[in-house]
Amino acid sequence: MRSQAHDFSFTLDFAHVGAHGINVALEASPEQKKALAERFGVLSVEDFAATARITREDVDKARVKGDFHAKVEQTCGITLEPFTQDVAEEFDLTFKETAPSQSVKNEYVLDMDGDFEPMERGKMDIGETLVELLSLALDAFPKKKDAVFAYTDDDADGGEPAKSPFAALEALKAK
Repeated sequence: MRSQAHDFSFTLDFAHVGAHGINVALEASPEQKKALAERFGVLSVEDFAATARITREDVDKARVKGDFHAKVEQTCGITLEPFTQDVAEEFDLTFKETAPSQSVKNEYVLDMDGDFEPMERGKMDIGETLVELLSLALDAFPKKKDAVFAYTDDDADGGEPAKSPFAALEALKAK
């Protein structure tokens, strides 16, 4: 977990999760959406919300299962025009209590229990984990639906536009 203030934090105490589990619904405030847009380097985050069911799996393990949706305004990497990307993902996470740092420095211990999110002193930061999932779901090279990359070199000799640097590859692909 990050040690600085989180852009969208929802920390839950594992002790509050009863035998039957609990349901939570989260929605980002306008201030949080603005902070998330700055963090992701996008024009805006218009919507970010999630629902989850949290259940106990063991004395030190919780399962968080649900979905989130977001609407993010980005700049097209081809046309440089703004466009909106809708993101909707399901998640199924395990939070597990992490052992106090008593291990030998520079020693790496492989956890064979599988992937899990850290729970520190019984606290799970579900909000920050969802923000990390959203960042992974965003298109790293945003492109409007119908945007097409067309390369021409107007400064080419002979007055003819130069071929794309990838024209040779296209010719090989056609064979």
